[in-house]
Amino acid sequence: MTNQSINNHIALALIKRKSTRYPQARFVPNYAQAKRILIAFPSSISDSELQHIERFSQDLESDRIKVVHAIYFNTKDKNQLPLVSKPHRHHWGRWDFDRFFFPSSEELIHLLRGDTFDLFISADMEDSLPIAAMGSMVNAACKIGHYHKPYEGFYNIMIRGASATNLNQYLRDVKSHIKNLG
Repeated sequence: MTNQSINNHIALALIKRKSTRYPQARFVPNYAQAKRILIAFPSSISDSELQHIERFSQDLESDRIKVVHAIYFNTKDKNQLPLVSKPHRHHWGRWDFDRFFFPSSEELIHLLRGDTFDLFISADMEDSLPIAAMGSMVNAACKIGHYHKPYEGFYNIMIRGASATNLNQYLRDVKSHIKNLG
């Protein structure tokens, strides 16, 4: 086992332990009544995948749902972080998390715990620990993520199948699932 995988294994165990401090909501919202959704994804996605996320967000906004994006940049250099150009788009870097990838920045914790979301959607097909940690502690009524066995318990709904590698198909499956909520 490499040093990196040992660190990831330890980080995952600590995230699971710390996430017990943040209980999950006990209800699943009705999609028609949903008001706010948080979508988290890494900055490393391709331009076409970003377009899929933008289209998905526009579809939700056309249904009068406020969409907030949390974008994770896997860099320690704050100068590599772009300026926030759109409202409701937050950029987070490696310095916003502790050494075991759990959120440590006051601003990030305020977004995840201080605000309330009807849905949290992880659009992370790479299964990065920082986004999984966000999903483990976010104050959301329903959390949706792509199936990755170690992340069971972080999400209420985990989608697998053809969606495992194709972000566009995954987002269509997410939309299908959330339309059937409530």
